[in-house]
Amino acid sequence: MAPFPFSQTGARIALYVVLGTWVVSEWRVRLRSALNRRGTRLDQGSMLVVVAAVAGSVAGAFVLARNLHVAAIADWRWGFLVGGLALMCAGIALRQWAVVLLVPTVGLLVRIRFEERALLDGLGEQYSRFAAGRRRLFPGVW
Repeated sequence: MAPFPFSQTGARIALYVVLGTWVVSEWRVRLRSALNRRGTRLDQGSMLVVVAAVAGSVAGAFVLARNLHVAAIADWRWGFLVGGLALMCAGIALRQWAVVLLVPTVGLLVRIRFEERALLDGLGEQYSRFAAGRRRLFPGVW
């Protein structure tokens, strides 16, 4: 039994559209990062290793899907495909959201520190006792 995306045109198109979206979104992140870079590169080529590992993993998955017929899914093929594509889309969206919020979060953390210092200066020990039992940014964490 051939892997589903390779035997059904609609499935193949859906898979390639989602994969293409992922690749383009990652290129966009890398380009944006390169354009905003200041100072010296400290990664010493480690990003190349990451890119090679991801590309190798995706290529390996395609090779295994074509050649490992004992792992073929016979039932609910469309359901598994749609579920997998939905998870991929959610992952792409989460990654893009995280990239957009990297810088604003740092700004918020700096601002929280300044506000806390101002509250401590203005209210003193009373605020210190109040804040000791409260979470500030992430409920249950910090």
